[in-house]
Amino acid sequence: MSRTLSTLKLGTAMAGIALAASVALVLAGHDAPTSQDAWAPGPATTTEEVSGPNGATGAAVYVTTQQPTTVVRWYSTPTAFGSAPLAAGMPCTTGAMAAGSTTYKVIRVGQGSSRGWCA
Repeated sequence: MSRTLSTLKLGTAMAGIALAASVALVLAGHDAPTSQDAWAPGPATTTEEVSGPNGATGAAVYVTTQQPTTVVRWYSTPTAFGSAPLAAGMPCTTGAMAAGSTTYKVIRVGQGSSRGWCA
C-alpha cells in the first residue's frame, strides 16, 4: 500500500513541475517559442560587413557546418515585415556587424507571420 502512495505522490509532483514549466513559457512573453519559431543550425559568422538600415544583409557561414547563409539586420521588437517576410530562424543582428563577427541571434516570427524580431 505504501508503494502505491509513494508512486502517486511522485506522479503528482512531476505533474506540478510540468505545469510550472508551461506557465513559465507563457509568462515569458514574445521570447517564448511559438509554433512558428525555428532555430538556425547554430551561430553564424559574417564574411562581409552588415551595415545600412534594417533589412540590410550580409554573407555569412554557420560556425559548426561552414554552410553559407545570410545575416539580416532587423529590429529587436516585433515589427511588420512588409511585402518580403523574413524566415523564422534566419541569423540576424540588431546593429551593424563587421566581417568576421559572430551572431547568436535569429529572426523570430509572431503569430500570423507578418511581424518578426531579432533575438
